Amino acid sequence: MTGFTEPLDRLTPDEKRALVCALLQRRASGEEISPLSQGQQAMWFMYRVSPGNPAYNVPIAWRVRSQLDRTAFDGALADLVGRHPMLRTSYLELEGIPFQRIGPDSGQVRLEAVDARDLDETGFGALLTAEAMRPFDLESGPVLRWRLYDRPDGEQIILLVGHHIAMDAWSVFQCLDELASLYVARLCGKPPDLPEVEARYTDYVRWQAAMLGGAEGTRLAAYWGGRLSGAPPDFGLRTDRPRPRVRGYRGDRCAVECGAELSSALRGVADAEGATLFVVLLAGFYALLHRHTGQTDLRVATPMAHRDQASFGQVVGYFADSVVLRADLSGAPSFRLLVRRVRDAVLEALDHQGLPFAALVDLLRVERDPSRPPLCDISFGMQKSHRARFRRAAAAGPGGAGGASLFGLRSSGADALVLDLGGLLLEPHPVSHPMSRYDLDLQLHEADGEIFGALTYDTDLFERSTVERLVGNLRVLLGAAAADPDLPISRLPMLTQEEQRLMLGWGEANG
Repeated sequence: MTGFTEPLDRLTPDEKRALVCALLQRRASGEEISPLSQGQQAMWFMYRVSPGNPAYNVPIAWRVRSQLDRTAFDGALADLVGRHPMLRTSYLELEGIPFQRIGPDSGQVRLEAVDARDLDETGFGALLTAEAMRPFDLESGPVLRWRLYDRPDGEQIILLVGHHIAMDAWSVFQCLDELASLYVARLCGKPPDLPEVEARYTDYVRWQAAMLGGAEGTRLAAYWGGRLSGAPPDFGLRTDRPRPRVRGYRGDRCAVECGAELSSALRGVADAEGATLFVVLLAGFYALLHRHTGQTDLRVATPMAHRDQASFGQVVGYFADSVVLRADLSGAPSFRLLVRRVRDAVLEALDHQGLPFAALVDLLRVERDPSRPPLCDISFGMQKSHRARFRRAAAAGPGGAGGASLFGLRSSGADALVLDLGGLLLEPHPVSHPMSRYDLDLQLHEADGEIFGALTYDTDLFERSTVERLVGNLRVLLGAAAADPDLPISRLPMLTQEEQRLMLGWGEANG
């Protein structure tokens, strides 16, 4: 359960001596070598199995809406990488054990200019996708890339692509927040007004190992072992195609929009039950899955920040991990009762969220299946919009249709939210990353009183038309649940008007 000591225990005495010598030689050459967290170990394992797999790339793009000082921006990036060792870390194996190799060089990361003025929108979209999908070499580094694309009429697009082993969504916005101060400082020629980062990711790795090896680790293992034991391995969601023997991670996204009226009604249900909007939406997702499978024992994975220790709040690194939420839908509950059950399950999970997902898989002795993710095929999340430095765009920017960006910010159009990096205004720009880590992954956001997001799906399993139908069913079901939460979930309407029309036509033709 300690994450790092278990691999050491498997080494022979000669292998341990060789490992110690290798570590001493590395340190003598000026390199800082440290173990990986449990989450990083799992990420490294997947990287070694499939080095070219871009499923764990994290892309985000912006349209530049003001004057960009390239020299100041490059200097700010160098300062940022200098503040956070994780951004200048590469990875290696010694005697079969993975380590972090923290380098001193902060100059590897800079804003690389790309001339894309001759490309039309389709060609430019393909170029962005290709960069978002380009694999990382974790053994050589760097773990993030910045690109500046020059477009016709002086337009500029910035693309950031990082690898998940080095950052989570919290880390991305921590970096952006600091980048704003660093950019202003470079423009003004003054020291940045930023506090020193009190801890490092290596401190978190040591804390995690000590916690899992102590009484808290025992408590967490006992809870999750009991909570998830006996859960059915598969609750039988019908797919359009047979599951391939090896997961391809190929995916696509279908937009989800709830609108202001429905969003307000759902917040009303949450307030009435002393629950969060996350709980109400998750209950609706469970109800949808129940209606499509008939199962009453359902599991959904959800990401949690895992930053309970205040000292790690400013640390850039891979903290977020999945927690498995098991829901009881037996006894034909009303939607209100289901919300209460889900609320209680979420509160319990929050109190026991410290066990890494990789440790949970080992604890439950889950047999690895290359055709599907372990424990859960389906995921749900609701991200915060991180709007501290965002403001409303003054007018619509050039470009394509609006939509939801990776982190839930409106992209393109009059209702876009613009990121203010010390006067450098960046409007979220869509970038395609056609990958899916789950069969279905519903990620929702709330901004300006509306709920929106996307349902990502495995294209090896589902046709787009099937997923569009699921999204429509979900919206109808949520509307019915908000209007009458005391209605049993089995009686909640969920057919869209188009489905009702088709069914009516079929009935008349066969009447």
